[in-house]
Amino acid sequence: METKWEGMKKKVGQLFNKSKMKTEEALQITQLNQKLRSLRSEREEGIRKIGEKAFSLWKEGEKDFGLLDELFLMVEKKETEIARTEQEKEKVRLAFSEKIREVEEKEAVSPEESPEEETDQEKKKEEKVPEQKETEPETGEQKKA
Repeated sequence: METKWEGMKKKVGQLFNKSKMKTEEALQITQLNQKLRSLRSEREEGIRKIGEKAFSLWKEGEKDFGLLDELFLMVEKKETEIARTEQEKEKVRLAFSEKIREVEEKEAVSPEESPEEETDQEKKKEEKVPEQKETEPETGEQKKA
């Protein structure tokens, strides 16, 4: 049978493990968010360059905008990378949610007594030990409170 102290240690260990998993998830999500910010910034820069180049070509009377193809491909590549990174971020969230759910289910399968509750064994021990009254050493009479 598990003592109160063992139960508390087990609970602290479980909370630590859940906290550790959530921290790992937050770290991975933060890294992916930083990557997304960078990709979006690069995409916006590409779109800005397209606009500037298109305006410059138009101003010069150029009718062939094929010179912009390289910039179009770069922006398209960034959009693909953004979509892939968003999917990766969602997979990370789902994976960690599943891990945390498994830990919580495992805890539910083996419920433990809370530290405040007395076990049946502890109650029986209390019943067996009679209340001892203090006595005066010289006379053997009970002390007055």
